[in-house]
Amino acid sequence: MLNFLSPKSFLFLAVSLLITVPTRAQNIYTTLNQQENLLLDKAEIKQGIISHTSLKPFSVKELMDSTSVNDSSELVQRYKLFYNKEKTRHQRFLYANNQDFYSVSTKDFKLRINPIIYFSGGKNLIDKETIFTNTRGIRLSGTIDNKVSFHTAFTDNQARLPRYVDKQIALHQAIPYQNLWKKFKLTGYDYFNAQGYINFHVIKHIDLTLGYGTLFLGDGNRSLLLSGYAGNMPYMRINTKIWKINYSNIYAKMTASFPTSGGVPIDGLYPTKYLTAHYLSIDILKNLNIGLYEAVVLSRTDSTGIDYGYDLAYLNPIIFYRSVEQNLGSPDNAILGLNMKWNVAKTLSFYGQFVLDEFKLDEIKSFKGWWANKYGGQLGAKYIDAFGVKNLHLQSEINIVRPYTYSHGRSVSSYTHFQKPLAHPLGANFAEAIGIIKYAPTHKLFFTTKATFIKTGRDGKNQNWGSNPFLNNQSKQQVYGNRIGQGIATKIALIKFSASYQVFPNIFLDLDILKRKETSQASTSYIGFGIRANTSRVQHNF
Repeated sequence: MLNFLSPKSFLFLAVSLLITVPTRAQNIYTTLNQQENLLLDKAEIKQGIISHTSLKPFSVKELMDSTSVNDSSELVQRYKLFYNKEKTRHQRFLYANNQDFYSVSTKDFKLRINPIIYFSGGKNLIDKETIFTNTRGIRLSGTIDNKVSFHTAFTDNQARLPRYVDKQIALHQAIPYQNLWKKFKLTGYDYFNAQGYINFHVIKHIDLTLGYGTLFLGDGNRSLLLSGYAGNMPYMRINTKIWKINYSNIYAKMTASFPTSGGVPIDGLYPTKYLTAHYLSIDILKNLNIGLYEAVVLSRTDSTGIDYGYDLAYLNPIIFYRSVEQNLGSPDNAILGLNMKWNVAKTLSFYGQFVLDEFKLDEIKSFKGWWANKYGGQLGAKYIDAFGVKNLHLQSEINIVRPYTYSHGRSVSSYTHFQKPLAHPLGANFAEAIGIIKYAPTHKLFFTTKATFIKTGRDGKNQNWGSNPFLNNQSKQQVYGNRIGQGIATKIALIKFSASYQVFPNIFLDLDILKRKETSQASTSYIGFGIRANTSRVQHNF
């Protein structure tokens, strides 16, 4: 059809573009762990600068550009150790560069190979339930001819999760941060995770990436715009950086609702939908960055299940999508967003987000709680080297999202993927406060204490109070009188202490202690230990 592009045609167009444009240099994306994220925050804030690192993962080049001065050398050297163009010595020994299990570095080819290991186990001290994670895999990344970069990681996983996570899985019929799964020994989960991308540096200021994975937009602990909670998706990303501007285009294919049996997905062809997004990041001042975000979720699957593919009306990389969506008859779900970061006095960083799904100014001014005033906001702050204590970092964050935000008149167009929210794990209809203390007494030892307090409203049986964006908002409970926390009033308090010791580059010993209490639910008191290599902790902080 003239107005649509099938998935196969869309992929063909992308690949054709890649092989016909000239390429010049590689662009590896970062895979920062907790310690490296802390170093990045510290480097930026201490220097009083801003970089275009809100859309993650971001490039190593961006990392180098933004952390090239003062006390950032530890982080920079970790990447220069392998990516430095001047380095041509061939390496074929285990940990020859003190970072990678196996590496090769020649003039035209670079390769890093690392095992992924994550073994953790512990108990809920209240009901004596055993909880564990068993992950094994491999990660490969590198460059070819200084023109093409690639990365892939795949893991095989078995896990038994805390019961409050089981309840979240039952709600969405999906595992947080994952895609397909099956049962493991009645109460556990078995799943395979594979991610990867290939990147081409098209011209001096433009990169193009084809990938399968997750994206995160924001500078806080949570994101109200785009997070990795929903799991992997195939995407094409075009990134343009020039002057004080960084502009990203995202085209992604997502999975809508799918049938399950006993809470497990049934094999078959799942219905698809698409995400198209723009993110414009502008350095207003040296230490002030503002980002403008717009996204549209669309589906062109008819009642017979035929998918007519991607709508070409949204292919324009610079047009205002809300105008396009209206001219099509408003069949799709348009989202607008704002992201901000401001570094002050070389010790403080203030950040925030605003998401706007739908509103009417007259209805807002009436204070009647109209259901379609759908928006949310985030405010946060980071305090680096707090009170003069080196490597003591404090963070506070507040997130508020009104009922029915991210939902749509057609559930297939909701701001979701694989039956999970694309943004915050709680979906909508909540208020949340987070406090975080991070402390690194040495470069090998790292402590984190995180306290999360949530007020939300759950949906009752056959009720839609606006917390689950996947539910069709035509099934809303009421037109007026909608307030945050409506429905089954629920309060959640979660406090978690974590300690990590790096025994070898990227190999950590972990300790986790968690206490969680939810209204009308059994408490969770967990203590566990683990060992991991070349991966981050699994976080279920909701």
